[in-house]
Amino acid sequence: MLELELRQRTERLGPKHQDTLLSVTCLAMLLQAQGELAEAKPLYQRALEGFEEKYGETHRDTLISANNLAVLLKAMGHLSEARPLYERVLAGDMAQLGVSHPHTLDSIYNLARLHQAEGDVAAALPLFRQELDGCHQLYGPMHQETCTSARNLHQLLLQQGDAMGAAQLSTQYGLSDEA
Repeated sequence: MLELELRQRTERLGPKHQDTLLSVTCLAMLLQAQGELAEAKPLYQRALEGFEEKYGETHRDTLISANNLAVLLKAMGHLSEARPLYERVLAGDMAQLGVSHPHTLDSIYNLARLHQAEGDVAAALPLFRQELDGCHQLYGPMHQETCTSARNLHQLLLQQGDAMGAAQLSTQYGLSDEA
């Protein structure tokens, strides 16, 4: 059904119309949800190229599209392809929304998780700390987002053998060592 809608919108509105690009994205998301990652990739790429051409590289819709492709690439294990997209999204979010906006904090988290998946803890750790600091400032110390961020950093510190750093987070946020 989405394929039919996409075909009709492409014929009626053209391949670069915003509604067409949104249909492309919806179909890509559906395919991704069904586990058909290889089939979703060219659709995400098509949407990103369309948004870039229509709005430029720093427009919000373009950044969202870049993030969608980065998420897919990471899920496919294509970490080196995902990294520049995550970095681009983070830079755009920082410039447009500021460091303490929820979308920016999500972008910081995404890049931190990518670095962690790459085994680059030295790059991941300051990002996890930055995300926690941002959540603490934006939401307060006991908000679910802040606690989740604290648990993520806590786990990474434990994995890295930084028991003292993990203990400090445990005390500050009421976490257990199993968190």
